[in-house]
Amino acid sequence: MNQGKERRRIAIYLLLFAVQVFGSGFIVLEGLPAFRQLALSPGDQPAYTPYDDTAVFAVLLAMQGAYWYRYISGVYNVSSGINILENIILVAL
Repeated sequence: MNQGKERRRIAIYLLLFAVQVFGSGFIVLEGLPAFRQLALSPGDQPAYTPYDDTAVFAVLLAMQGAYWYRYISGVYNVSSGINILENIILVAL
């Protein structure tokens, strides 16, 4: 029983870490065109670059949620019962 719970905690930890990695990649790819325009023509007004602010904000929230959940569960060793977030993630899988 304990080994199964430990495997589940490791899987959730890796899933949350993957959310952070893919989120940072998304933000870099989303901002790269604007940065490239600024770097290639400094001092000029950059052309319009389409942004989806809602998607960027949602990715930032997901990354922060994943980070803080991993931090709190690691520092405070939250092991009493199954947390609500763990249930949500297990249902989503």
